[in-house]
Amino acid sequence: MTSSKKGAKQPKQDPKPAQKAMPVMTQPIQHQKTKAKTKIHAHFNCGFANNLFIRGDGIASLSWDKGLAMKNIAPDEWVWETDRPFSTAHVKFLVNDDPKRYEAGENHTIAFGDDVTITPRF
Repeated sequence: MTSSKKGAKQPKQDPKPAQKAMPVMTQPIQHQKTKAKTKIHAHFNCGFANNLFIRGDGIASLSWDKGLAMKNIAPDEWVWETDRPFSTAHVKFLVNDDPKRYEAGENHTIAFGDDVTITPRF
């Protein structure tokens, strides 16, 4: 039998508790199918209170009769995008959708999935 004496020194304990290994939790990777998009950027400052429009053919939403407003993302940068599939489209820009204010030069040819930047001349 062992007896313990009062005042006897106890063995020192480590002041830091032992670190337990944390289990590694993994979550399955979420894969999202992204649709291909066609994105057209136009660099042109058409002035305050004016808007840039796009007209064309080859994409279901475009026509030569009525333009679609482009989104203004900077003083001289406009963007229009679609995820509608097409083979080839032809486009041109107008200020305020006014047929008297078409950009100069030939139509721009765009393919589905393109991400193009155009600087129209008026």
